[in-house]
This record gives sequence, structure tokens and C-alpha cells, in this order.
Amino acid sequence: MDHYNEDYELYCQTVPMKWEYKRKRPYKKDVRTEHRRVYLHFYYNIEKAAEDEKKLDRKLLQWRKELENNQRQPAHETKYNTNTTLKSP
Repeated sequence: MDHYNEDYELYCQTVPMKWEYKRKRPYKKDVRTEHRRVYLHFYYNIEKAAEDEKKLDRKLLQWRKELENNQRQPAHETKYNTNTTLKSP
């Protein structure tokens, strides 16, 4: 429970990193490279993740029914192609 924040009810972690910053200097016609410090913040909410997974499952089932009943929706064509594998019987 090291990274659990009770106030917000989620897990969070901060990771310090180095970022290679490049700045063009037109007056000197060169590029200056420096290392800058940045912080990457990770947040994870278990309840939100479960809700999102349920929402995705419902969408996948809807698209599956559309395909099985031969009621394809033009707006969903890209979703069919990226989320399903179509097989001929």
C-alpha cells in the first residue's frame, strides 16, 4: 500500500527522469542539447479501470451481435477491423 492515496482513492507514483532538451539557436546556427529534469506521474484507479473494462466488453458484444446478425453499421467499420477477426463458416 506504499503508493495508495486514501484522499483520492487511487494508486499514484512519481518517477523522476532526464529529458534531452534540444533548442535551435538560429543566431548561432546550431542546436544546443541539455538534460532537463522531468517527473512522470502515474495514476491508477481500480474502480475506474473496472468500469472501463465493462464498457469495452459491452461495446465488443454489441459489435459482435451486429456482425452475427449481418447488421453492420458504417460508423463501426473501423472498430470491426481493429477489434475482431472475421472467419468464414
